[in-house]
Amino acid sequence: MTSRPYAIRMARSRWNQRRRTLMQQGQWQPFTPAQPVRDHVNALRAAGMSPARISERTGVGVGTLNYLLFGEAGYPVPAQIRTESANILMAFWPTLDDFADGARIDETATLRRIQALATMGWLPAEIAKRTPLSKHTFF
Repeated sequence: MTSRPYAIRMARSRWNQRRRTLMQQGQWQPFTPAQPVRDHVNALRAAGMSPARISERTGVGVGTLNYLLFGEAGYPVPAQIRTESANILMAFWPTLDDFADGARIDETATLRRIQALATMGWLPAEIAKRTPLSKHTFF
């Protein structure tokens, strides 16, 4: 008799049954191309998130992320990644709450919005009144 708890054995049994069913239907695809996922993770990194922070927010292991991004010693980056990991990573895009305190965030979008308001006729003093920023920020 195995020492695994009953719930774990049942979960493994359900997973194996689902896998067998998908294989019989010709829909079992355990791997997916890694390049689109790698590009997405690199876009997250360019937005200011570290692999450790991405791992924390998505539940995908930091080792999996490092392997996806850098490969392993003596081996290139992988051509494929597990479909489950790919789906989780591709579905994630950070909000401000996902960034660590003190993280540097690109200000380009904010500056463009302020410029658009100025183009529409908003005075810098009026914009400053409606934001937590000092009026000296706009002059």
